[in-house]
Amino acid sequence: MSDLHRVRDAEGTYARSALLAPDCLDAIAKANLAFIELLRARASCSQAGMYGIATKTINRLVQLPPSQQVMLADCPYALFDLAYADARLWRTITQRPALPDLTPDNPNSKFVRMAVFLTWHLSRSSDEAAILGLGMAPDVLRIWRGVELNALEEIASAAGASLTARFANHGIFWERLITSVVTRDISPSSSIRLLGLQLLAASRLSS
Repeated sequence: MSDLHRVRDAEGTYARSALLAPDCLDAIAKANLAFIELLRARASCSQAGMYGIATKTINRLVQLPPSQQVMLADCPYALFDLAYADARLWRTITQRPALPDLTPDNPNSKFVRMAVFLTWHLSRSSDEAAILGLGMAPDVLRIWRGVELNALEEIASAAGASLTARFANHGIFWERLITSVVTRDISPSSSIRLLGLQLLAASRLSS
């Protein structure tokens, strides 16, 4: 079965069964919450735009109470992107020694380090965890499966500039995601979750 067919099948079966293992879903939700907290921290110093989300959307996000931030994070896929579709970039990062991170304690570096370790774990869990959970292209998945655990610190140092919000070029996604949480006061609805899967399928068609 092709990766695109897996995405399409996921759209039709999401409501009936979990696509990813519970531990993978839990890890993704925790990472999403950490990314939301990073967006809020960056917004306080007018730097949240560096992740590609419109200012008006960031302003809505930072006004969410903690309980709704947790709900927002409860998606079956990552709300952040480390250039998971760019095989050339990841081939370069994994084959060349990284320069030292001069600001290892800043919020961006801390999050990227966590995201890199999560990426390593999910890339070994299953194809679905990497492709659906992270939006990883097959070529990038093959690269990550060749990465050794002891290389992750260097990779994290080199990957910081690649961090963006997932689907940042689709403003409707983030707007609908926030609206779903605000108006329903529950975790994102199935339609919003499936919107992300549909955007992933569209990106596969265009790549």
